[in-house]
Parts: sequence; C-alpha cells; structure tokens
Amino acid sequence: MLKLTKKADYGLMAMKHLAEHADQGACSAKDVAEAYGIPQEALAKILQRLAKVGLIRSQHGMNGGYTLTRDPKTISAFEVIKAIDGPVVHYVVRHRSRRMRPERSLHHPRAAAQSE
Repeated sequence: MLKLTKKADYGLMAMKHLAEHADQGACSAKDVAEAYGIPQEALAKILQRLAKVGLIRSQHGMNGGYTLTRDPKTISAFEVIKAIDGPVVHYVVRHRSRRMRPERSLHHPRAAAQSE
C-alpha cells in the first residue's frame, strides 16, 4: 500500500480544485488553501513544484493564479506525486527468500519480478 506524504496529498487536492474550477479561470493559492484547510505557505511551495514540472501554469496580475496546463483527464496522480515527492521506488517481496529489492520498472513490477 502506498502512503502519501502530506505534501503529495495537498498537491492532489490542489490539482483537483484547479480541474473543478478550470472554467472559472485561474485560482489563487489563497483560494485553494482556504477551500481545503491547507497551510498557505506549504501550498505555495507545492504549487511552485507543480509549475516547475509543467503540470500547472502561474499567472501574475489582477486575475492571476494557477491553471492546469493540459486536460485533467491526461494527468495522473502518479505524475503529481512524483513532482512533489520525487521518484518513487517500488519494492517487491520475493516469497522464497523474503528479500526485498528495488524494481527497475514502476509500470510493470510483475514483469520485472518474473524476469529473475
């Protein structure tokens, strides 16, 4: 089971908010923070990371805020988590030896485990 960090959880909430309010234009960090009870300083850093990897766009000025850079249906939760927490290492327990090892493939862990 994957446990999310608070930062990743906040990032997913922010992305959900931006997707739900896309028709209203840019959303401010303050609006997102207030909607979900997220500390505004923490959210600002998270939004910066999401903008740095190109998942959202920052707009300055009177009607500024954040918008998604592409259709929300094409953005995976994994992309958001990876942008915030960095690479995720998947571990598979080998039943015979009970030894754990990092997998090379996050997309096909079963195939990687069977190749041994």
